[in-house]
Amino acid sequence: EGNGSFLWQQASGTATSLGSVPGGGFFDNTILLCVDEDGERAGGTFGFGPFGRAILWTPSNGYEYLDDVLTAAGVDMSAWETANVSHISPDGNVLVGAVRPVGGFASSVFIATLGAGDLGTNFCTAVTNSTGSAGSIAGIGSDLVAANNLTLEASSLPQIGRAHV
Repeated sequence: EGNGSFLWQQASGTATSLGSVPGGGFFDNTILLCVDEDGERAGGTFGFGPFGRAILWTPSNGYEYLDDVLTAAGVDMSAWETANVSHISPDGNVLVGAVRPVGGFASSVFIATLGAGDLGTNFCTAVTNSTGSAGSIAGIGSDLVAANNLTLEASSLPQIGRAHV
């Protein structure tokens, strides 16, 4: 297999081998380019030169191809392949990297949000309305724009009469 990566723990002064992505050939390299603040998610690229694929590493799942992670989250990746993850937010939820058309070489930048929990933030504090409850709105679906899967659902709202003309 190709070359692997290490995770450096500054507090202990140790480097832990993360191995390499299974199935790689002699010339394939596992290169981690970024890691979150807690060392719980790392991202990079695996492969050879311009044919690299974006990878993620977590202690629980080991190495995963980002394309597979995004597909599992509902993103249609049939026309795209991720090439690398170059930046991870401190909490590990926001990834930035390069994506290219399947079979192509010209790349563009992507931003993906993973495992962020609830969709959005509720900035409104509702008061009791004529239903006897406070109205609420919730986001259901994926927080990934490319998934095109978001529904806003309002509940505990008063009925609005219909006007007849």
